[in-house]
Amino acid sequence: ADGPDELAAFRGQVDALGPGTTLLVDTYDITRGVANAVAAAGTSLGAVRIDSGDLVELTRQVRNQLDDLGATQTRIV
Repeated sequence: ADGPDELAAFRGQVDALGPGTTLLVDTYDITRGVANAVAAAGTSLGAVRIDSGDLVELTRQVRNQLDDLGATQTRIV
């Protein structure tokens, strides 16, 4: 594959630390990052982390996406 494999990295972290871990989702594409995070950890994902951008708007977008994916208890940090 071309470039990094975010999903594989997330799966590795979840395998090592469990689904309650926090995954950084804004490294490449935040929407894909959130989808990959939930794909890797399931709906019991502990948290997603956003480090850059318009945090107010991104937090709203990510909350909606997490809720739509069934990860209603996943925190955003």
